[in-house]
Amino acid sequence: MPDAAPPEISVAVMCHPARREGVAELAAALRPLRPRLVWDPDPDAGPSPLRTAKLAWSAVAPGATHHLVLQDDVMPAPDFADRLAALVSLRDKDAIALYVNGNSPHNSYHVRRAAVAGSAWAPLAPAEWVPTLGLVLPAGAARGLGAHLRGYPDDFRDDDELVAEYCRAEGISVVAVVPHLLEHGTGPSIAGNDGHGHRRATVFAGRVRVPPERWAADSGPDSCPVRHVPLPCPYSYSYSYSVELVASRCGIRVLRGFAGEPVEHPFSWGWREWAPLVGADPRRISGSFRDRAEAGARGPRRHGEPGRPGVPGAPDRTRLEVWAAGYLLGLDAARAARPAAAVADAPFAAELRIEALRSWIDSGITERDASALGESGTEDLVRLCARAVESGARERNDGIGARSA
Repeated sequence: MPDAAPPEISVAVMCHPARREGVAELAAALRPLRPRLVWDPDPDAGPSPLRTAKLAWSAVAPGATHHLVLQDDVMPAPDFADRLAALVSLRDKDAIALYVNGNSPHNSYHVRRAAVAGSAWAPLAPAEWVPTLGLVLPAGAARGLGAHLRGYPDDFRDDDELVAEYCRAEGISVVAVVPHLLEHGTGPSIAGNDGHGHRRATVFAGRVRVPPERWAADSGPDSCPVRHVPLPCPYSYSYSYSVELVASRCGIRVLRGFAGEPVEHPFSWGWREWAPLVGADPRRISGSFRDRAEAGARGPRRHGEPGRPGVPGAPDRTRLEVWAAGYLLGLDAARAARPAAAVADAPFAAELRIEALRSWIDSGITERDASALGESGTEDLVRLCARAVESGARERNDGIGARSA
């Protein structure tokens, strides 16, 4: 039986005149792809990604099987075009996100969970906005999305919420590739998102070299399923959850669609109170921190090194919060049923895990802690989190209410 024909991918880049100088550099990085530059039709009006997205998603080239829309401040990984074609061949019916922001409420956790579990794909939360820094859709779905977006006024502004709405309505699965093929640029946000905090990839392929067969070895639809937990409520529903690290505090965020809660609300639940809900014993988490956190340390600490009360650096409470986050992530990832478990043992797998944890620390600790730690102290915290992931994976306790779905 002959091999399937490779995908024909058309590319549109959403462009703004303020970034005109960088567009040529981006186009060169995309070769041999030939992107169509779609310029903001009214750049002097207020910020509105939606205004340009309407045109970009409608710019599917004749004969294309798939359509990629990029924003103009992305940085592609090496060999972007070849990797993209390989990914689309594997998941030709899905929406593929090439980037997930490192501090998004649920999706960044799904990506970190996949990276720790050794999975090449992360299913994204249907209730959260779809990351649109770089997104691929089948050509027919792309045209349909363009028509869907045209039904909204430009001052709605945010295209990512409407993309999520469209994919839900059409039954299109949205997955993120792990690691990501795009990184976010470092310039100011034209869309007015500078106040959204950390704008970096959860785990970027440009920092970890992975072979193309990495994605093919783990391309099944259930490579890293989202876990659900039951909550006491009149309807006995079960809900997906994420573990978050925000302002140097670990929390458990449950996605409760029935309650009408916005997905980005700032109220997560403390891990000590809610760890049993996800099948973890908070006493074990605290005990493992005391017993094992220092076991991997680099010998006795000298005066002035981080981690000791009364000296500069991360206080013990911050280190415990980072430990709890890593432990719960390791516990969850270890339960993921994956058909390609051998991928987790590949030489690059450890690097991916560390990159995913590094972006968690970078986006999740306070500026005060980051300043006190410095670069070397922050790396110590990353290593501490990695030991916590290993501890959670070893000491997983199945059966306290958590199940896969």
